[in-house]
Amino acid sequence: METQKIIDLSYLRQLANGSDEFMQTMISIFIAETPAALDNMEKSWERNDWSGIKAMAHKMKPSFGFMGIASMKDVITELEADAERGAYPEVIREKITRIKAACTAAIVELRTELKKYQKSASRI
Repeated sequence: METQKIIDLSYLRQLANGSDEFMQTMISIFIAETPAALDNMEKSWERNDWSGIKAMAHKMKPSFGFMGIASMKDVITELEADAERGAYPEVIREKITRIKAACTAAIVELRTELKKYQKSASRI
């Protein structure tokens, strides 16, 4: 049984307009920056720093669109709104946990995609 993919790079490919270098760069940035952003979000939650969570969610939202992480698009938007109004901390925590799990799975998929673009670039 095949598991459902987290990412859909269709939009990013459209933006890249055939540039493997652009694809590599964008994927590499997501892989490099997302774990730290998630850690910052979790640390903000531990400190009840709702504005920090809101800022991190706002910063991450566009990359979800670029990487086609559609399953979390609404969740990250809700998290940003929840943090802005200081909603129930456990609701916020649950959304952070869901986002972290999705991002972790997305990074695994993106590493595979990145290898494909690196191989095609080395053939040139």
